[in-house]
Amino acid sequence: MRNERPLLFFSLLGVLLAALALALGIPVVLDWLDTGLVPRFPTAILAMGLGVIAVLCVATGLVLDLVSHVRRETKRLAYLALPAPRTRLGNFRNRGPGPSSEASPGPG
Repeated sequence: MRNERPLLFFSLLGVLLAALALALGIPVVLDWLDTGLVPRFPTAILAMGLGVIAVLCVATGLVLDLVSHVRRETKRLAYLALPAPRTRLGNFRNRGPGPSSEASPGPG
């Protein structure tokens, strides 16, 4: 999933990390608003670090999604640059329905 749909993968990872950062950071912010002090300084640093990592995960997903889109498009263009396969049964110009096939005598 990481290779085929990187935006979805890294966005889910970023959302999980952001939710964890909010769960850890909201009590610290409420304590700071209440007392003006930050008694759980390591928790505040952890919440901030998780928030930064969450943003980096989403940004990584965006970049990798663009890269995978460009690679798919390049493969498609390379495929379209190939010549069409030829048939082994011969030329079918005078055998289809229409006035040219009725006017010309057929082989059988």
